[in-house]
Amino acid sequence: MIYFLFHFFAVLIVLSSISVVYLSNPVYSVLSL
Repeated sequence: MIYFLFHFFAVLIVLSSISVVYLSNPVYSVLSL
């Protein structure tokens, strides 16, 4: 259970960091597509 929570929070942090990068760099997000 603890491992599941740790994995969930790790994925959540990675997704949030990626979303912040995409929102702060719209030009980069368009070029990556």
